[in-house]
Amino acid sequence: ALMTSLAGVIAFIQWEVKPDRWRAVRAVVLAGGTMILMYKSCIVAYGVAITPFAFRSGYRTLVKTLVAVGLLAWLVFPWVAPYLMPYVESEGYLTLTGRLFIWANALDVIAARPIVGSGYDSSKVLLSGFGDFSPGHAHNMWLQAWMCLGLIGTVLLLAILWSFSKVALRYRKLPVGQIAIALIIFGLVRGMTDPSSDLCPPIGLML
Repeated sequence: ALMTSLAGVIAFIQWEVKPDRWRAVRAVVLAGGTMILMYKSCIVAYGVAITPFAFRSGYRTLVKTLVAVGLLAWLVFPWVAPYLMPYVESEGYLTLTGRLFIWANALDVIAARPIVGSGYDSSKVLLSGFGDFSPGHAHNMWLQAWMCLGLIGTVLLLAILWSFSKVALRYRKLPVGQIAIALIIFGLVRGMTDPSSDLCPPIGLML
């Protein structure tokens, strides 16, 4: 799901920069794949990342994008309904599928060692499980970084992210800069609920 949605963001930017039939087909296929795989954080991050570029290109591109997304949602609904309906009926959205409990647990761990953290990848050991489920990481990139690397590591992470963002903005008029900006947005949005247990998404994406 992550690779498909990332490829979808890149394909959309390429189509927006230079529209043609092949690029449009590629963008639509990857957008549909992102929806079918039903990884909620990837779908939201994909939507947020492409939105500024859809608005930037004017009314026609925005309308085409909205129509394509609407048709894709209608087409893939039979595949996603068996997953979506139990999630709604169980009211899992009220706790973000249990993430609120994981975040509270992560804050307790952070409070014990806020400056230097508990050590790289320590979340796999320190975060409490729920029955047979073990969260493995904080499901939030900033809590994950603070818990494992402490305030020192989190500040360094911000500095690295700021450095990458400045380079992307410097080349924002070029396709490579626009793709970089979209990937940073994607990583930041997805990282609010689903960071990698090994590397913060925006950093991993940009490296």
